[in-house]
Amino acid sequence: ANALSHFELGQALPPLPRHRGDEIGLLSKSFAAMTSKLNQQVRELHASEAKLRTILDNLPLGIWLLGIDQETRYLNKSFRDDLGLDEQRFFSDPRFAPLLQWPEEHITSDELTSNESLRFNDGEQHLLEIHKVKIRSLSGALIAMIGIAIDIPERRKADKTLRSSE
Repeated sequence: ANALSHFELGQALPPLPRHRGDEIGLLSKSFAAMTSKLNQQVRELHASEAKLRTILDNLPLGIWLLGIDQETRYLNKSFRDDLGLDEQRFFSDPRFAPLLQWPEEHITSDELTSNESLRFNDGEQHLLEIHKVKIRSLSGALIAMIGIAIDIPERRKADKTLRSSE
């Protein structure tokens, strides 16, 4: 019981009496194997999260997430750079409130698409196609909203370039 109270994911276990040949030794071996497997899964999860964050940060889209608790937040690097501001300012600046709110008239929808015009760091107004999706837990409870902003003129330019290269 004392060893269990010192267990933290990602941390080495304090010495366990694995050498014993009785039930305590068997339980210690089993607990050590279980914690080793959990720690490996935590390392893999952190590596996977880092890969996903790198991908999201470098997509040529605006991506943000706002938890229902208002504390869980994410704003990808591409959109931070486009807007010329940090995550804290994005989530507190009233200019971006329409991106972070779910309109009352669409409260029953889990997905929403709209257009918004925002001034980017380049000084130009950009017309954005905004996609918002509610994220729910396995039990169906609302836990967050994710938003994706696509620069419409940039997308059209990319589509045109792609078609002309075919």
